[in-house]
Amino acid sequence: MHLILHMGPSKTGSSAIQVALHQNKDVLSQHGIHMTKTSGHDLCFRYRYSKKLPPKMERRFGSLEQMVSRAEEEWQKFEAEVHENKYETVIVSSEDIPSAKLRDDLVRRLQKSFDKITGILYFRDPVDLYISELNQRIRHGLRFRHAPTPVQYKYRHLEFAEWFTSLAGRDALVTRNFDRANLKDENVVSDFFDIIEKTCRVNIDFKIPSAPVNPSLTGAATTWMFSFNEILDRRIKRINKDILDRRSDVIKKLRHSETVSKHEKLRLTDPELQAVIRQNAAADMKIINEKYLQGQVPLNIGNHQPVELTQEQARDRMREWLLGYMTPEAVSDVTRELLS
Repeated sequence: MHLILHMGPSKTGSSAIQVALHQNKDVLSQHGIHMTKTSGHDLCFRYRYSKKLPPKMERRFGSLEQMVSRAEEEWQKFEAEVHENKYETVIVSSEDIPSAKLRDDLVRRLQKSFDKITGILYFRDPVDLYISELNQRIRHGLRFRHAPTPVQYKYRHLEFAEWFTSLAGRDALVTRNFDRANLKDENVVSDFFDIIEKTCRVNIDFKIPSAPVNPSLTGAATTWMFSFNEILDRRIKRINKDILDRRSDVIKKLRHSETVSKHEKLRLTDPELQAVIRQNAAADMKIINEKYLQGQVPLNIGNHQPVELTQEQARDRMREWLLGYMTPEAVSDVTRELLS
């Protein structure tokens, strides 16, 4: 049996791929490629944490022991379904796999059920990745004082690739640059399905979702949420569920507002902050380009003069960069939308 293990990582179109897999599960099964009833996220929960749960997960599961127990039940259902049906090929997708605390145990357990495992991993430009991760974490309640600055930011994509190949071998990993210029039809879902067709030697007429999945907020809306987070910290264990639901409604409203969406998306426009991220990730990007992206559009290492910033300087520059989105028109549009 063959397992295709899509491992993201996070902020490389994984949500869009997972939506598309669900929409195309029937046509996939007609070609011997199956999505199990147990999701990749449910499997990952068994090995995602080793000591304690973050407050968000604690509110959902209660305790680490309870989460592991529930996830173990999902694993047993997954293993029973795979073996009883003798599936030729199975796809499992979770962007949380590479960063799971017990990721070695997760892969070794999968190796007991499958004769062959093919991993799929996308590399993303570290500057773009930093912004995308920051945007998501702000939506989840991150406070400015706790936000990683570009000086602190750790680019982990090489680590993820080297980890998987150490367990399964280099030939078991398909790697792609997430840059639109590198993707088939400039679309990560089309690119992913192209990998599936080539790996499984099939030709399938897939449905490609047209609407974006999990879109980011604009710069002004993101900065507004960042300010709001100073009085609402989602890390609090017993925070009122009604408050969290209302917060989610506010985010949806800002995401889908035509008035707010006309403003500029969150992008890192400070050249020195960009340079710090690139120079800290340069050694890893060089290895990625040479070892994992041969024949593809390479990651942009850049050719900047060395930049030295302290933590305080970087945070001050972050503050000014974010406040630059708060023009009178943008503030007015965000406020009007929320008060409408």
